[in-house]
Parts: sequence; structure tokens; C-alpha cells
Amino acid sequence: MLPPEGYLCAQPGQVCWLKRSLYGLKQACRQWNIELTSKLESHDFTLSPHDHFTKGTSFLALLVYVDDILITEPSLACIQEVKTYLDRLFTIKDLGFAKYFLGL
Repeated sequence: MLPPEGYLCAQPGQVCWLKRSLYGLKQACRQWNIELTSKLESHDFTLSPHDHFTKGTSFLALLVYVDDILITEPSLACIQEVKTYLDRLFTIKDLGFAKYFLGL
């Protein structure tokens, strides 16, 4: 890993202390999960012991694999509300309805 552009190293072998995660590092997935969980909990979602979030009386499952999310819920309005909320916080790309889901 090289120091940031424009940063002059005084000595060879000098290291930089990262103040946040970089995409691609092994800690990045954990930091992303912590960030996503905290944002969802601040929006009144609660983490259930079965790895899904519940809000009020409706059931909404967010299937998360690294930085991909599949949202399942009977109400399209509820799905749209969650997508709008996530879009305000992060840069998202909506790929539409899932045609296939393969879990191995």
C-alpha cells in the first residue's frame, strides 16, 4: 500500500494510520455491516435474533451479502420507503425485482 498522493514520507518504511476503512481491506466488510446496522436501528428497525429486521407489526427482511441487499416485504410501499431511506444515506443502484435467488 502506498501513502496518499501528495503525502511526503520522511523515512522509508514509515506507516500511515487509517482513520476509516478502505474498500477492499479485510476490515471493510465488518465496518460496512456496523454502519448499515446502526443506520437501520436509528430508523426504528430492530435486529431480531433470526438475522432479520422488524419494524412495528410488518415483517421486512434485508438479505445482505457484503454490499448487496435484497429487500423482501409484502408491501411495495414499505420496500420503496426503505429504498428511499437507504438512497439518502448511501449511493445505491436499484436493479429491480429479483428474478432468481441462489443460496449455496
